[in-house]
Amino acid sequence: MRTGTKVGLAALAAVVLLAAPLLLVVTVIAATVAAAVPQVCLPGGISAGGAVEEMLDGLSTNPRVRAQQWANAAAVVAQGRADGVPVRGLVIAVMTARQESSLINVAYGDIAGPDSRGLFQQRDPWGPLAVRMTPRGAAHLFFTGGRAPGTPGLLDLPGWTSMPLWQAANRVQRSAFPTAYARWQTLATTMVATLLEPATSPAPPNSPDAGLDAQPVVDPAGLVCTTGPVPGEAGAVVGAGGWVSPLAAGRYILSSPFGMRTLEGLRRLHAGQDLAVPVGTPVHAAAAGTVVFAGNASGYGYLVTIQHPDGVSTRYAHLSVIRARPGPVEAGVVIGLSGGARGAPGAGHSTGPHLHFEVRRGTTPIDPVPWMRAHGAWL
Repeated sequence: MRTGTKVGLAALAAVVLLAAPLLLVVTVIAATVAAAVPQVCLPGGISAGGAVEEMLDGLSTNPRVRAQQWANAAAVVAQGRADGVPVRGLVIAVMTARQESSLINVAYGDIAGPDSRGLFQQRDPWGPLAVRMTPRGAAHLFFTGGRAPGTPGLLDLPGWTSMPLWQAANRVQRSAFPTAYARWQTLATTMVATLLEPATSPAPPNSPDAGLDAQPVVDPAGLVCTTGPVPGEAGAVVGAGGWVSPLAAGRYILSSPFGMRTLEGLRRLHAGQDLAVPVGTPVHAAAAGTVVFAGNASGYGYLVTIQHPDGVSTRYAHLSVIRARPGPVEAGVVIGLSGGARGAPGAGHSTGPHLHFEVRRGTTPIDPVPWMRAHGAWL
């Protein structure tokens, strides 16, 4: 890397094969091109029909958020090359940042780490806040280590080049969910391959050669969104009671529950159930009804409200893209894409990527978990 030798896809595949059973990069890309549905909603720097653009899982379909994800991945790769990190290490860094922050340079932490910041959610012992909030600065810390004892970087770990990629990531991050990094391995491999191959990368943003075969439309929130289907956006299977989970099973974890809570020093009722999920995950109407609101609302950010029979309504907040339009809607159809990355469009007052889901009877909030269970749709 220090000699400036160009890293080809073949070299990348050879390095990444050390982490069996990862597929060859060329195989992954070829299979994705053959199977995926083309996307109309494009981020900067990625053109329609490109192999990476077709790999939608793990990247937001909000063009603004997606462009940030690519820019931050590029910063990580650029810093890694400057630090002399081999390709394997670049993949580990990108998959780590995808798990920790959805590749969004977030300026907030969580209950476990209120001082966590940036792409890698590094805490105060790692270094100054200004460095942790700079994508390249945070990447440098990830590769070379922090300022305090107990914060080794990837390059400090004995044997990191021969251990599974997720394990190397966790040795740096020390996560409570060590294997969670593994889910982003293929995505990170493909992103790094693309960023290291500028000669074969897709067209620049707004390129006339993008090859779009359909005109985008504008949703009520003012975001450009796709006019065609996107993988994973098929209508959900509705239970016998007419209700369905707003997110596909296995795609989320229950995070902040319904009830009183203290957040940022204020104790108040949390009127819904939070479902932690990556930005860009399809959100389904929980039951048939009428969309009575689809737009921006204070605190909620991008919000869809559906009125159901018997005075019951549901709310879906912190969306990154709104798909619903005012009027009738069937149970299980996609009404938007999840968001919640702090500072991103539509996030509202959010502490991280998730869907805030509410059930109300009139104006009175109801705990969504037992309500959904009673109606045959478990959360």
